[in-house]
Amino acid sequence: MWAKNNGAKLEVYSAAKRKFVTEDTGFDNWDLDDYDLAPNGDVWALTLNPSTGLFRERNGTRKEYSVTGTTGYNDISVAADGTVYVVVFISGIRYLYFKAPNLEVFKKFSTFSGVRTVDIGPGGSIWIVDKDLQVRQWDGQAFVKITSVTFNAVDLAISKTNGTVYLIENSTSALHKWNAANKSFDKVIGTTVNFDSLAVDGDGRPWICNDTTPIIKRGK
Repeated sequence: MWAKNNGAKLEVYSAAKRKFVTEDTGFDNWDLDDYDLAPNGDVWALTLNPSTGLFRERNGTRKEYSVTGTTGYNDISVAADGTVYVVVFISGIRYLYFKAPNLEVFKKFSTFSGVRTVDIGPGGSIWIVDKDLQVRQWDGQAFVKITSVTFNAVDLAISKTNGTVYLIENSTSALHKWNAANKSFDKVIGTTVNFDSLAVDGDGRPWICNDTTPIIKRGK
């Protein structure tokens, strides 16, 4: 599990030391809006300062990528096969773009507009939260709502190992877990509300953080 205070180095959680320890990358002292790690160790990031853009870091060296016509970026996620997905702003509308691991150009994934966030499951399943805060999954042809249950999400995160899905509910900021058997969003009892950042580790445990404090908490 990785974490970052803007203006400082990236940190990775050490189970042996039971704390986050600093990691040297090409983003030392940079401010990041979002980031994800590729299977080969590359760090993909949406940066805020000292430069705003879409960057890949490899062995301490940064490379900037661009999407024609974009005015900004909103979210990024890397699949298990190395495919990079990024939400971009074009003419005030958010679309999902992607880059295959063997290519250097980002292309539009679909014509679906109003993508808010994206995350990728271990089997390559693509999940998004749309502009109306509805959770959708790619079925091979379109992004479809995964359930008829009314649920407004502001963020989601998926374990890259076992596919466990957690979500932040909009009105309460409470943590919920996707129950595929019942097609429901089950509230996680005992979790702190009013947190901002969400991630899920390889064991399917959620990690949450209040960005103001900031304090990171891990589920058992």
